[in-house]
Amino acid sequence: LGSPPFFQMALDEQQPTANRVRAIEVLTEVFSGVDAASMKKLATDLNPEVRARAIWAYSHSNSEKLDTSIVKQFLDDREPLVSRCTLELCLTRPLASLDWTT
Repeated sequence: LGSPPFFQMALDEQQPTANRVRAIEVLTEVFSGVDAASMKKLATDLNPEVRARAIWAYSHSNSEKLDTSIVKQFLDDREPLVSRCTLELCLTRPLASLDWTT
């Protein structure tokens, strides 16, 4: 089946929230996580539960370095759940994976 159907489900705002959140979890648990391009799209999603799960997924990424511009966008989110998940990313990721100078 591969990851494309899960990316489509995660990004499809017409799908139920639970399905989209689960798609993000599958991308994280089974595949290599959510890529930066998808994260940029998910950062502007209307659903705070989807945004929160997306940043959770990004925190579990296999990538050694995370795009701090994406992290900053989630840090500035107006929803407390999204902000909390982003702060958890900042606390749990190795310091070297977040370069705030860029």
